[in-house]
Amino acid sequence: MEEPYGQDTPAEEFAPEITEYTLNGEGDSITIQFLSGKWEISGFHFNADENMFREKWEYIPYDEQDTIYTWKPILWTGRGKGVYKDPFTQVTVERERYDELKVKVEGNSYAVPYQFCITTSNASDLKTIYINILPGTPYQIDRVEYSLDAFYTSQSEEKRGGDYITNHTSQPTSWQVDVFKNAYSLIEFEPDTDYPYPLTEPETKLPIPYFNPETNKLEIGNEEANYPPGTQIIPVKFPDTIYDITVPANSKVNIQVYWIWNEIITPYKIYFVQPKTGKRYEAEGMFRRLMPIDHRITTSNIE
Repeated sequence: MEEPYGQDTPAEEFAPEITEYTLNGEGDSITIQFLSGKWEISGFHFNADENMFREKWEYIPYDEQDTIYTWKPILWTGRGKGVYKDPFTQVTVERERYDELKVKVEGNSYAVPYQFCITTSNASDLKTIYINILPGTPYQIDRVEYSLDAFYTSQSEEKRGGDYITNHTSQPTSWQVDVFKNAYSLIEFEPDTDYPYPLTEPETKLPIPYFNPETNKLEIGNEEANYPPGTQIIPVKFPDTIYDITVPANSKVNIQVYWIWNEIITPYKIYFVQPKTGKRYEAEGMFRRLMPIDHRITTSNIE
């Protein structure tokens, strides 16, 4: 039998016996049975990065006329429904009976789980209910487009190594220097979107552009980088870059190696599709790549 919120009752008389639940992200739901109808909802929140869930809650009271849109916790003393919705997930919390609370996940297209919390209380105690939302069907990348003709480029020089070589013999000798040993490129997808969070399966690969110094243009080669965003280190292979440095007889030589770095920045757009629902989403941002393209070797005799 339904009971309106009334006089305070001890916590053990209103709280549900189980306070943590797990729902799948494909449209799962649960009805939580309370021991009493004498309690209220004092708020909802997500246990996640505060930038992940950016939309307002929509609260629809059943016993009043006005719908409330808010980011702030809702003091909910009667019957009603609260809805959170963004492009990738939707959660509905509904209280039709005073002693029940229904929670439904319309879908979770994030590629990661998240936790949703409901704070319930009376004058004597407070109890938090934890709802773990598992990933549903994630978005897939349909394609990526780069603005290959609209890019920024700059160069810088960095000392990468050096050595002092001594020749105690009466004949010249040589010393080998592998200029681009362990060479690498730094890659980053920097999103402009409000939702820079994992939408795809881990290790999702995207083709990436590189700067061709012979043509001074950006080109798409055979290299790939992981998405979602984040700085990545990608090994770079160069043709034979081993040099023989002559060390004169009875001398000591200081050998220094420098890399010439080339940085490129170009806009990108990624087109996502949700294979189950057919929903589409576009994410724009800036692609950055820092890559060695040349070198310089200096030698000097030391007395």
